[in-house]
Amino acid sequence: MDKRNNLDPIVQTLPSTLQHSDTEPQIDTLKHWLQRVTGVKDIFFIRAGNEAAAGGELNDIFVPLDVLERESNWPIPPSPKGQEAYGHIIQSEEGKPLFLLLFRARSEHLTKYKLEIDLVASKLKEITGGVFLRERINRLEAFTDALFEANIKKLSSLQRRGLRLLIDTFKFPLYIAGEDGRFIHANQAFFDLVKYPNLSDLNNSAEFFVEPEKRKKEFQTIRNKEEINNYKLQIRTGEGRLLEVSDSIMHITESFILGVFFDITELVRLNRENREALEIQELLNDRIIAASELLQKTQSSSIKALARLAEYRDAETGNHLQRICEFAGLLARKVVEKNPFTFRISDSYVSDLYISSMLHDIGKVAVPDNILLKPGKLLPEEWDIMKRHTVWGWTILSKADKELGEQSFLTLAAVVSLHHHERFDGSGYPNSLAGKDIPLSARIVAIADVYDALTSKRPYKEAWTHERAIQEIRDQRGKQFCPVLTDFFCEAEIEIARIAARFPD
Repeated sequence: MDKRNNLDPIVQTLPSTLQHSDTEPQIDTLKHWLQRVTGVKDIFFIRAGNEAAAGGELNDIFVPLDVLERESNWPIPPSPKGQEAYGHIIQSEEGKPLFLLLFRARSEHLTKYKLEIDLVASKLKEITGGVFLRERINRLEAFTDALFEANIKKLSSLQRRGLRLLIDTFKFPLYIAGEDGRFIHANQAFFDLVKYPNLSDLNNSAEFFVEPEKRKKEFQTIRNKEEINNYKLQIRTGEGRLLEVSDSIMHITESFILGVFFDITELVRLNRENREALEIQELLNDRIIAASELLQKTQSSSIKALARLAEYRDAETGNHLQRICEFAGLLARKVVEKNPFTFRISDSYVSDLYISSMLHDIGKVAVPDNILLKPGKLLPEEWDIMKRHTVWGWTILSKADKELGEQSFLTLAAVVSLHHHERFDGSGYPNSLAGKDIPLSARIVAIADVYDALTSKRPYKEAWTHERAIQEIRDQRGKQFCPVLTDFFCEAEIEIARIAARFPD
């Protein structure tokens, strides 16, 4: 029988809660109805606290009371403790715990009334949805506003110079602009494109943007958005040549914008010249669409990566980088707290590792597209090239670090980039280091990177569950991963799961 046919008679017996404007009377109405329908006298509707858990084995339909007390921070009342009781956790669409329905009854009895309990859970979501939605929006806005500002504030003057050196390292035409649109910094690739000798001449030029109002509109729009991709502009170079460019911009602080120009003049010209030939146009459109999609992926990856002090050109997302930072920071803090080694690490080390871990795969900028973006299995010779991204990353970061003239967060980033694919048993690459010869920073990022890769969906595999990934990490203890760090990571699996839920793909 159709599930809806089973549900319709139940819905008809559920009293309307709309007669109450306040949420508490509506919740009481649902509670009394559920007591009457199920015959369970002792039912508790418990609101989630700030630290209430809803992950791992707590995702079962009916969770035993002893599990709830052990694995979560729900405020359990004293009366059902020590008796047979089960809880049903109600979560928001994003996995945020909202309510705990606690029943002092046998699980076999509760299973008979799953439809009724699900219906009440749905109603509770509707009642509380407006409050929690506003709360989530406020928290998201506060987080978005603070994330990049906080990271930038962490950077010293020396580190800001490092960021500029990183921008100068890339071959994409990159620039930093103020909120008024005036250029503040640009790399050599940008100057090669626009053919202006310096930023002063460029900012004072009234002819650079062929349609100044369109550029003004772009910067008015970014005030209310996180990023803008593939915004079409027409510019006039210092040599008088007209170019069609695709501009993508993103906030790196409240007052500064990171942007990248891509010259699409040839693509636009091809499109215009072939409009009259339908068959040719269709062929060219397919090629242009494919090129534009690849261009958009490259633009988005490069800008987000630079804003988070890392770079990807493959299918991994900005949230992948954020998760790596969070996992690495958590594991480093465990080392500070438990001090398991003969040496100590400082809080500043934890902070530097948090930032540096974003750059662990920066060497992939040097991997050819036909290898990096290949959907199938790599050939042995292609895999040899792919593995060199560790050395290329170390070269890029070391060069920038040396130009600073002293150690910075780039020093740690270069070490992580070079060694995060080493294995504890010595079978990794590029230097086949083993055990304590592998730098601590690289051992930490290695675990974070593998866990996130296992639990992320890729074109060639489905995402693993959290439990399966944790077991794989355990299985690789002493083989691929440092035993001490493996134990710390697995002991913190609930915290790891919460981080993964906070920053989904």
